[in-house]
Amino acid sequence: MEKVAHGFSNKEIASQLGISEQGVKEQVSVLLLRLGVRNRAALAELGTRAGIVGDPFASTDWLPFLFRNAPMSIAFLRGPEHVVEAINEQGRIMAGQGLLLGMPLRSAYPGMPSAIVALIDDAYRDARARMLAAVPNRWNRKGAGADEDGVMTVVAQPVPARDPAMVGVLLFAIDVTDA
Repeated sequence: MEKVAHGFSNKEIASQLGISEQGVKEQVSVLLLRLGVRNRAALAELGTRAGIVGDPFASTDWLPFLFRNAPMSIAFLRGPEHVVEAINEQGRIMAGQGLLLGMPLRSAYPGMPSAIVALIDDAYRDARARMLAAVPNRWNRKGAGADEDGVMTVVAQPVPARDPAMVGVLLFAIDVTDA
């Protein structure tokens, strides 16, 4: 199910597992029957959900809070230029501007401390998660349009592709000023 969820064909799965393509087809059919789904796309969706929540039958009612409504800034940055491909509401507030999608990180957040940019560059380059705790920064902390001094903790989580190349980096930033 994991291989199907990652978009591998039966031939690719067979090659990776060292079994016949017919064996993969049979296993996929067994999974379709056992899990009560109609097709490979539905099986891939269950596999993706299982990868996120650990249980293909868990409720997904909370998933919007994982990204969109999270109380921290979350952004997906694609490629070596770290182009903002997805960002949650808290990330938009931190940036103090609305139109960030498609912008390179350095343009979207021109005042970002160089230590954070280096953290993201390093995570992208060597495919290892990185964290910076208690980074002084100036940003739109309260969403009122005015930047304020504060302190944040930042995590850069690499997102690899199927091949050795990197797709991008998930960036998490939480305001820890009051803590």
